[in-house]
Amino acid sequence: LDNDSFAAFIGYYIADGKANSPTFVNTNFNYINEMLEVGKLFENCDPYIYERKYDETRQQAYDVRFVSRHKKYKLYRPIKNFINRFGLDIISKDRCLTNELMKLNERQMSILLNRLYAGDGWITYKKKLNQVHYEIGLGSPCFKLIKQIEFILQTKYGIHCYVMECFDKRNKSGNKFWKLRISQKKSIIKFINKIGIKG
Repeated sequence: LDNDSFAAFIGYYIADGKANSPTFVNTNFNYINEMLEVGKLFENCDPYIYERKYDETRQQAYDVRFVSRHKKYKLYRPIKNFINRFGLDIISKDRCLTNELMKLNERQMSILLNRLYAGDGWITYKKKLNQVHYEIGLGSPCFKLIKQIEFILQTKYGIHCYVMECFDKRNKSGNKFWKLRISQKKSIIKFINKIGIKG
């Protein structure tokens, strides 16, 4: 990629980008501001932050909307081309890494993974007796994406991880999704040192 910031954009967008319009949605204002700045790197793009309607049952969410600076019909829009080029304009259950992204160098791959985990990942710990057990995980409705990340972590970084099939209990449809989990101590340390935990 021409700029490391584009790797951050892709990681964030895989997790929380909209398929039907160039928009990133999140509750974390640091992530929102970073995406706003990356959006300014694209020609003919004038991104802005939109504050979503307040809902007391949820954390306040914001959009970064990547709109054209000029509104002429069929105008060149590099950001839309970029989103299309990397398969980000499809729904999340089908959204995975393109062959081009699978070949990123380690620096840019680490940035992409860092931001992807910021959106759809977690880190937790449990105390058992006198020991603390940590886990780093990533969830996605796209099995192919989970398998791609598993492959990357194991081959590029030497990080041991495993996939679990789950069901979404939040809705009646019980849609399947997958979790990629890292619980081995050495692998967690490698992840923190080579990829990092955003924030």
